[in-house]
Amino acid sequence: RSLDHIAAVLSVGKSTVARALSRADQELTQTQR
Repeated sequence: RSLDHIAAVLSVGKSTVARALSRADQELTQTQR
């Protein structure tokens, strides 16, 4: 039960980090141009 909760939190955290990284990458590429 608790493992399912931890897995859900981890999945949400991964998606949030992925979004932040993609946004930062886009901003960096735009700044270089």
